[in-house]
Amino acid sequence: MNPLGLHSAGALDPLILAERIGLIPDPWQERVLCHPKPREVLNCHRQSGKSTVAAIAAVWQSIYKPRSLTLVVAPSLRQSQELFKVIGTVFRAAGRPLADEESTLAMTLENGSRIVTLPSDSATIRGYSAVSLLIIDEAARVSDETFEALTPMVAVSRGRILALSTPWGARGWWHQASQSSRWRVTTVPVTECSRIDAAYLAEQLAEHGQAHYESEWLCRFVSTDDSAFSTEMIAALSDPRRIALLPPGGALFYSVPGKPTMVRTIDAPAKPVVRVPCPVGPGGRHAYKDNYCMMAGCGQRDPLAPAVECKHIQRLNGVCQDCGGGRDE
Repeated sequence: MNPLGLHSAGALDPLILAERIGLIPDPWQERVLCHPKPREVLNCHRQSGKSTVAAIAAVWQSIYKPRSLTLVVAPSLRQSQELFKVIGTVFRAAGRPLADEESTLAMTLENGSRIVTLPSDSATIRGYSAVSLLIIDEAARVSDETFEALTPMVAVSRGRILALSTPWGARGWWHQASQSSRWRVTTVPVTECSRIDAAYLAEQLAEHGQAHYESEWLCRFVSTDDSAFSTEMIAALSDPRRIALLPPGGALFYSVPGKPTMVRTIDAPAKPVVRVPCPVGPGGRHAYKDNYCMMAGCGQRDPLAPAVECKHIQRLNGVCQDCGGGRDE
């Protein structure tokens, strides 16, 4: 097939472009390329081929959608440049059709299409509009502020967002997107890939630990080292069956609007902590300082303050107002 015929066929089928670089796509890769959705999360293990799929999507978009703008964003410029190198490899394998200008940060084609790489900086990333394809690499580590700065860029064009990463804890916009029905979520753990050697995976587990292995290779949203509360602790708030999985000692505090604050200890079911309105505070609100309300004439103890040994002297309706416990029998 002559070059013109080849590229005409490629306009109808992105898999032809994949074949030109020697890629035999997995079913999930074929779905992403041939049946795109406006919002896609690729929660795929390391070395799964998600960067190659994103690169093919970028090159296909630029060749066959004249005057289209593709943005490649990552937490750092170095990371976005790494993905841009993959894009360049795909572009050269396709024969550099319509090539006009290429640098380490951007590519311009004769049909007016552009591919631009950017770092994840919400303060300087603004200014682009009518984006046809927005690729966010290492998306779990791109801040919420940056994502909020990026989304208006596809508002008018109704462009596609392709967010690829491995998990980095159960937090942030990417984790929320992975749980949302508004995004098509593709999860590919290494257990679904035969290309990664089992011995290598065993080395990764031994060198980096269980949490890192589950996140990077099994695509699970596990707790990170800097998390104030583990994923298991948060889940245990609403599922009493998981209390037994937590380490002994301590307590979890949470509140639902319009309901009493709840205290769930590791070895006991949840019990309500009665909140008494402040008799002198505006709107009945307390102003706690050093665990007590400092409003004149109040002195109520903060029910979420650390537990202390209490004599249960001050009671209201049988409940101690100092510690929230000591209910009368």
